[in-house]
Amino acid sequence: MDRSTLTLWIVWNFVMRLDDEIKDLRLRMRELEEQCSCLASGGHFPRSADAVELEWVIQTLRANGGNRAEAARQLGISPRTLRNKISKIREMERRI
Repeated sequence: MDRSTLTLWIVWNFVMRLDDEIKDLRLRMRELEEQCSCLASGGHFPRSADAVELEWVIQTLRANGGNRAEAARQLGISPRTLRNKISKIREMERRI
């Protein structure tokens, strides 16, 4: 592969990744617009941000067989932050 072909390949891959990110952002914008229209009509968000966050934590822990270090890495948080979130989940379970 010559240099110009390699350069074109790198640029093409970069553009394709940007295209995927733009599609994800457009989808997220549509979701937010739907939530805003729901609020404007007197409705409520289907779930709170905390509930969604805790659901992600639980799903990630399950997917990793309870491996906290790997779950924290995948969530992009420190193991200490994950430990705090787990404590929050346990506290919520005690209230139920």
